[in-house]
Amino acid sequence: MPMWGNYADNHKGICIEYDFSQLEANHDFIKMLHPVGYDIKRYDITNVLKSLISGEFYSNPYVLFFLMLLKHKSWEYEKEWRVLDFDSKETSGNGALVDCPVKPSAIYFGMNCSQKDIEEIASIVDKDIKLYKLEMTNHEFFHLDTVDLL
Repeated sequence: MPMWGNYADNHKGICIEYDFSQLEANHDFIKMLHPVGYDIKRYDITNVLKSLISGEFYSNPYVLFFLMLLKHKSWEYEKEWRVLDFDSKETSGNGALVDCPVKPSAIYFGMNCSQKDIEEIASIVDKDIKLYKLEMTNHEFFHLDTVDLL
């Protein structure tokens, strides 16, 4: 429930599901998927950032990799994974978009998602992608059920 409020505009947005089990274990994209770690303390990276800005970064680049995979323990319920590609030659070290090798397997529409948005998205996605709408079924516990739209 908190994730729908935090990331989906209070249930007006969508959640897209991907099935990465379709990919071989040695696929390049699988190598970019990393689970986020959660901790209670903050790490001081002032010196790392100063060395990056000055162009004199001599630290192990995995220090930054490690720090990009950390969040405060209060977010642990998210069980987040991130896509991180460290091919700095290809991206000139400035970052870039990464093509996802699998298409979505399902789209979940928040319980406050407009019918207009649902219709627009449904009109542009492949017909084999499952579409679900979340609906509240138990007011006491805010239980959400999925309703198959097609």
